[in-house]
Amino acid sequence: MRRPPSVAFAPCCLVGLLALIACPQDAPDSPPLGDAPRASPAPIESPVFPRAKPKPPLAPQGELIAVADPAHAALLTPALARSALAEKGAGGQAVPGWLLVVPQGWDEGLRAEVTRLRPRRLLRVGVPPAKGLAQSDEALELPEDLAAASLQLAKREWGKSEQVVVAPADQPQAVILGAALAAQRGAPLLLGLPEQLEAGLKELGAQRLLAVAQAKKGGLKKGWAKGLAAQVESLGLEAAEAALARGYAKVPLQVVLSVSKGEATKELERVDWTPPAGPETSKPFVFRGHEPEAAGSYVYEVRLVTKSEQAPGEEPITSDDAKSAPVKVTEETTRVLLVAGGPCFEYHFLRARSIREKSVKVSVWLQSAVEGFKQPGNVRIESLPTTLEALQEFDCVVLLDPNPVAFSTETAEALKRFVAEYHGGLLYVPGPKYSGRFLGRPELKPILDLLPVVPGDLIDFSDGAVTRRAPLKATLDGGDHPATRIAAQPERCRALWSRLPGPFFSYPVKREKAGALVLVRHDLASAGSTANREGRPLVVAHYFQGGPVLFQGTDETWRWRSVAAEVYDRYWVSMLRFLIQGRLAGGRKRVELITDKELYELGEPVRLRAQAFDPSFRPLQAGSLKARAKSGDDELEVTLEPIQKRPGWFTGSFLPPRPGPLEVSIKLPDDDPGKAPESVQLSVRQSNVEFLVHSLDLELLGGIAAATSGAVVAPAEVGALPEQIPLRTEQLTVAEPPIPLWDGWHVLALLCLLLGVEWVVRKKSKMI
Repeated sequence: MRRPPSVAFAPCCLVGLLALIACPQDAPDSPPLGDAPRASPAPIESPVFPRAKPKPPLAPQGELIAVADPAHAALLTPALARSALAEKGAGGQAVPGWLLVVPQGWDEGLRAEVTRLRPRRLLRVGVPPAKGLAQSDEALELPEDLAAASLQLAKREWGKSEQVVVAPADQPQAVILGAALAAQRGAPLLLGLPEQLEAGLKELGAQRLLAVAQAKKGGLKKGWAKGLAAQVESLGLEAAEAALARGYAKVPLQVVLSVSKGEATKELERVDWTPPAGPETSKPFVFRGHEPEAAGSYVYEVRLVTKSEQAPGEEPITSDDAKSAPVKVTEETTRVLLVAGGPCFEYHFLRARSIREKSVKVSVWLQSAVEGFKQPGNVRIESLPTTLEALQEFDCVVLLDPNPVAFSTETAEALKRFVAEYHGGLLYVPGPKYSGRFLGRPELKPILDLLPVVPGDLIDFSDGAVTRRAPLKATLDGGDHPATRIAAQPERCRALWSRLPGPFFSYPVKREKAGALVLVRHDLASAGSTANREGRPLVVAHYFQGGPVLFQGTDETWRWRSVAAEVYDRYWVSMLRFLIQGRLAGGRKRVELITDKELYELGEPVRLRAQAFDPSFRPLQAGSLKARAKSGDDELEVTLEPIQKRPGWFTGSFLPPRPGPLEVSIKLPDDDPGKAPESVQLSVRQSNVEFLVHSLDLELLGGIAAATSGAVVAPAEVGALPEQIPLRTEQLTVAEPPIPLWDGWHVLALLCLLLGVEWVVRKKSKMI
């Protein structure tokens, strides 16, 4: 088993009386663990031990474990906790122990502080001797393979153990949680895959396992840790859903998981739950073992219902009792070939990130490896694929500063046909070691034909020597391109690119080829260059006869992990998805539908953007495009208008008609009638603004009351509220009481008599 370079253990794990002190290991310039010799870092001031005021020495205490490799820290955590709890001090209290990561050896401040702690025993793992620091000094040798190291340590410290914690070594969060759980349960921790753990579990006599692994969308990794012992308890690190109950304190409920495909709905699981007393209670629920039967679009729904038969109308609002999420299942398994000339930093981190991607099968070929070296990857290869038949097993090829020695003219031609005829993807990443010779060899011209740029000369320093980092600058196309879209909104995407750590090295480029899109530029002007004011093309994309090709002019994206690990992951996942689209779709897609996000609130407009091409893959010239939005039985037609000064781009918006799953699809006017439309799956929920903040805002209430000439009354003062309401009656004072002249019948009779006399007189005088 190879050791994952991404396993870095944070210095903040406190388990019982165990203090874990770790120096930073994920610094930008630190090499990955276990894959390459470590460079000797410059001595640094220890941030752990203050030196201002010397402290008095402590009484002799428990055990101190010093390790040089942080990957061993998690393995030794349960052992240290076990020894600390076993050795009781005065009053029956556990004796404290320390676990110290010392990657740079002992310095004066560290030695002084350890001397003050006065541990009774010092156990060193990969750390040089330190005389006089402890009464007993012992060295422990552990193999580099984490599976073998964990088994050796378990047999040494426990011998036999009925309960064992197991975790996959390639999941850092699972390893950290497994170490904390093992320390709490007093059990050993074993790392590795099931086939590596089986023999060790038999030696330990394990009867019950606590299996810790990261959860996928539907549950734990299928089959992980099953069949290893009589009793296996799986603990997921990610909850699939969380039920939130308001007003249901001590009421028996059921959390129901169901799945829908088309008109058919199937109930998958019911879980009983009685919320405890309290105005608001939440609990995570993890549903495992429910896998779709076939590829397609599904809608998973979690609903909260009462266990008893509920009379109609008892629940006034049912729209907030359920939550749904659309899921699209595909059958394709993406195959990626990563070829690297040497074990550079970019290779270590990219290899680990690609292997962790669940939807990708990675084969790695490290050219500098010695004969007999087992090449990494979850699909291992025995030789470098050099023929077209061998390349057809993959969806895309990543060349990371490759050594030209292994590439012949036949290999270059095979790679060119792989892209042109079979729409495979190609990413070329030059580096300072081999790229100058690789791009200058005449027999590799077919590969140069594939690239979207005309490369320059690596030893040409006409741009000026760069002695510091130069920032990155995303272009207008780069802010909205699927390969470099690290944020949903184009403006935010370009702003995020400018904030990422810029590289020191970028390969010189004479110009981009016709039809290529420059997505990101290296702003060398800010680093002292005077020759390229616009910025050197750094990330460039184009299609070579239907196959996607990318050029990334630097091998320093690994520096992003220290400040923006999520952006680093999102970037490389987007890169791989762009490269494999040609093989999955049988060629380049003519239209791409983009939304700002995947979850909307009812009443919030859904903004759409679409990039469309004509049959010749030139930007589509059209007055408008028509998209369709479907939610349940409601269907809307959305008109997308052209975006000014951006050929081939269209935009539009609409309001979703109802909460729930929403599908938006688009077809081009000249598409074949039987061709499936391009679609995106969205989700719409009820607005919950009133539930976002639950605390009483007296300042806001006071402002509202003052603006309306009111007052804020506490619940205890409601009884006195009528007295605080001012009277609104008016009193009218007159000199004497009014005479009721019009209240008698004789006044009405007199009026009728006078009107009658007038009518008679007018009649006799012939006036009417």
